[in-house]
Amino acid sequence: MRAELGKLTQTCDWLAPNTPKRGKTMQDQRSTRGLLLAALFLLTIFSNKVSCKQPKLYPQPNYETKEYWTRDAQQSMDRASRVLQQLRYSAKNVILFIGDGMGVSTVTAGRILKGQLKNSSGEEASLAFDEFDHAGLIRTYNMDRQTPDSASTATAFMCGVKTNGYMLGVNQDAKLGSCSTYDSRQHDVVSFLKFASEQGKATGVLTTDRLTGATPAPAYASSVSRQWQDDTDRNTDDSSPDSPEQRRRCPDIATQLVDRAVNFTVLMGGGRLKLLPKNVTTMDQFGGVQVNGTRSDGINLVERWSSLQRQLGRRPVYVETAEELRNLRADQADSVLGLLSTKKMRYHSTNIRSEGYREPSLADMTRKALEVLRKNSNGFALMVEGARIDSGHHANQAQRALYDVLAFDEAVQVATEMTSIEDTLIVVSADHSHVFTIGHYGYRGQPILGKMVSKSSDGSLQYEVAPDNIEKTVASYSDGPSAKPNQPRPNITEDVPEEKEKYRYPALVPRHSESHSAEDVALFARGPGAHLFQSVHQQSYIGHVIMKAGCLGWYARTGNCLQDPESATSAATVDPRTTANGATSTGLSKAALDAQQSMDRASRVLQQLRYSAKNVILFIGDGMGVSTVTAGRILKGQLKNSSGEEASLAFDEFDHAGLIRTYNMDRQTPDSAATATAFLCGVKTNFYTLGVNQNAKLGSCSTYDSRQHDVVSFLKLASEQGRATGVVTTSRLTGATPAPAFASCVSRRWQDDTDRDTDSSSEDTVEQRRDCPDIATQMVDRGVNFTVLMGGGRLKFLLKNVTTVDQVTGRTYRGTRSDGVNLVERWKTLQGQFGRRAQYVETADDLRSIQPDNVDSVLALTSIADMQYHVININSSGYREPSLADMTKKTLEVLTKNPKGFALLVEGGRIDNGHHGNRAQRALYPSLVPRSTESHAGEDVSVMARGPGAQLFHSVHQQSYIAHVIMKAACLGWYADTGNCLKASEAVSTTSPGEIPTTTTKSAVAKVSRKNVSLIMSAAALIVLRSI
Repeated sequence: MRAELGKLTQTCDWLAPNTPKRGKTMQDQRSTRGLLLAALFLLTIFSNKVSCKQPKLYPQPNYETKEYWTRDAQQSMDRASRVLQQLRYSAKNVILFIGDGMGVSTVTAGRILKGQLKNSSGEEASLAFDEFDHAGLIRTYNMDRQTPDSASTATAFMCGVKTNGYMLGVNQDAKLGSCSTYDSRQHDVVSFLKFASEQGKATGVLTTDRLTGATPAPAYASSVSRQWQDDTDRNTDDSSPDSPEQRRRCPDIATQLVDRAVNFTVLMGGGRLKLLPKNVTTMDQFGGVQVNGTRSDGINLVERWSSLQRQLGRRPVYVETAEELRNLRADQADSVLGLLSTKKMRYHSTNIRSEGYREPSLADMTRKALEVLRKNSNGFALMVEGARIDSGHHANQAQRALYDVLAFDEAVQVATEMTSIEDTLIVVSADHSHVFTIGHYGYRGQPILGKMVSKSSDGSLQYEVAPDNIEKTVASYSDGPSAKPNQPRPNITEDVPEEKEKYRYPALVPRHSESHSAEDVALFARGPGAHLFQSVHQQSYIGHVIMKAGCLGWYARTGNCLQDPESATSAATVDPRTTANGATSTGLSKAALDAQQSMDRASRVLQQLRYSAKNVILFIGDGMGVSTVTAGRILKGQLKNSSGEEASLAFDEFDHAGLIRTYNMDRQTPDSAATATAFLCGVKTNFYTLGVNQNAKLGSCSTYDSRQHDVVSFLKLASEQGRATGVVTTSRLTGATPAPAFASCVSRRWQDDTDRDTDSSSEDTVEQRRDCPDIATQMVDRGVNFTVLMGGGRLKFLLKNVTTVDQVTGRTYRGTRSDGVNLVERWKTLQGQFGRRAQYVETADDLRSIQPDNVDSVLALTSIADMQYHVININSSGYREPSLADMTKKTLEVLTKNPKGFALLVEGGRIDNGHHGNRAQRALYPSLVPRSTESHAGEDVSVMARGPGAQLFHSVHQQSYIAHVIMKAACLGWYADTGNCLKASEAVSTTSPGEIPTTTTKSAVAKVSRKNVSLIMSAAALIVLRSI
């Protein structure tokens, strides 16, 4: 009955007849069943356990035609060109927006929710800061923690110094919880807001947390413990090594808010109780009851603030309610303290649904604060925190978290509307991420807060179940309170998550509070100084860019502020070792030096050099999402016996970075074939199809028309122009990522003719499918002019009666082709007909033996299937396959002979396979939802670039944009035909010509000058390390 009820509550068709049982008439059966189900149905409805909710998908927009992606790319490149017209201004005003816990997965999910609330599929929607001119990635680790907390991260981005976990406004030499060893002269660091205040600018702090919370507090306070929000917290802190008497030497955070932020113009947030004594009551507007303050020292800090402000000759305004805030007149207030909630402010999702009192939104607070701040003719500095994103994630309550993303987005929109891009630097970032993800290959329009919807063979929608016969949600967590110790995954059949604000989304590992994540977070910027955010940066860099752009602190004292880029001198000539109070700080020196190096690099990027891209290399880390990049970077360092967090991957040092939106035309969560079509051909397409546009039908050769459906890769265009071209992969050469370079196919599965002919998922007959050439055949025929093809998949080219040796195992295998064609021999024949010196290789020794001067084309099938995992290969005591670096190096030796230049695709294909098996270093990790393979995720991935055209990657882009930038930079295809190539005034050399350091990418470009090579690193489709 339970299962039957679950089905009926989805369709609401609870009176439908059943087949009658023996011994009862149809009428009896129908009557009994109807009454029973009606009673049970109504009972569950009224107990709010189920809802009459049918599966649905939100509608896709109709403007995303096959031509749309070119227009979209042009608009984004035009914006990049405008960015390059560097404004000759420093930042009079600076605003830092921090979405607490707003990692990349949260940004993507929030964007989708924004669109779906407007009845659109959502993936194509944009948040206000998606449209900002510059983007980068931020490394969030603390000095003593791989995974950070909000106090130490806030110290980094506001004060420019990384510190230890759970401390704020102090450097790493301070000891957590120890007031007895604390020395303000040696330990304190100063925020950009404090500097701005000292220089006569208006300053403000807004938050939906308590004003004494971990993120806002470093703006004005220095504390060896984030827990000491009031004196009671400090005095009762049992985790401190000090006695209560010793701790009393350190002022609590609320006291510092009133005393040290005495010159701050606007302070708004929650946490009223932290400023009131225990014998003072205040109204909790939601509960309609009086509650007592929490201070033990008898000091009413609200009254103290008002008294201090009046002593300084100001007109102070104190507000507690939304009405009081609305009625506040900016022209009658010199300083504002708004304690708008007794504790943290409400979740946005709760607030907007309230039928009674509603708190002001973050947008309301931002608007009113800006009205007050902009009165100051010297300018202003403002920090705005959307704090409850973090709180929602900690509770596994994704709906609450994502609605607070939308509230945060509205506040950013207000700021962009009320300020000018010419004099106001706006930076949007996060302090850290969370172990939150979205996945499961959802269709376009899959409700981001709902259960997974699938399509039956007749096209009807139904909720998808996992192999354990339990439905699943798009959103999930690695850990948190929704997971119960020693209990299986909960049955969510009767749940409708999107209708329940407090619904706790599934988590794998039980934990009282869901945890932060160590992965990089995104940063978005616009206005003067925004160009200094261009790559992968330390979190402390944010504070330094703001100080340089706003001419604050030692940047102002030393004349090292933002200048006209043509007259700017090297910032490295200044010794940035002194803090505001003159004490030397090792932490600040290292952070400032790191910041100077990054800013110097950004300034070199702005030197306009006259180069377009003669050569292009696109590196694709298949499944290499932001979390994978961060983890890989740490592993690299740890393999050298370092803590790892401070290590850098080769592409971390690239000069430009951005974010890439990966959705397919018909899927929220993409596959590698469709994503590869986007970044190789410049057109988004449907799931599981490759080298064709969205009008082609999956698996249907009978409706396929090459003239109407085929799209062409930049590699094919380069080949047609006479450039050398290459494809290198550790996957099969016929795999989903390399295939669109040379093939067009309505199914990624059709790697050879046997795959195609036996594909039971296709609606066509075998004879109809044979009209479409398989991918291996297309590689040999349509890729006939490709110079180098290297990877695995040898069996796909050989007949079933032809044997080949697997060098790894020493075993003999037969090919898999059924059509009687040996494609290796065919490749050799075709190359000979073109008069080329062709070389076919299978082993590592064969590869090493290639003499570039004696070869014109190379086919290397170095494995019978996918190549070995790197960790297995390097630890093998027997045969070792060539590494991706070996293959890349040899390929470049061949390609660089061509005087016209070259185009190359290099795929690290086994990153993806390892994640699909839940194997990190081949160790099986647990997963939340049982699946035959771990799934991709729908969140954005990063792109890193250097060389001519790299500056065109500057913000948040569609994945198809990658191909358009490559074609424009290298003057290929339509861009060449129309004379719309990268012009001298747009071209940027990312530094003086030289060679790239470090590992695999070093091999890739050891003999290639930066001035004529565009290098681009991205991911095909993101796969998360954590469970989904």
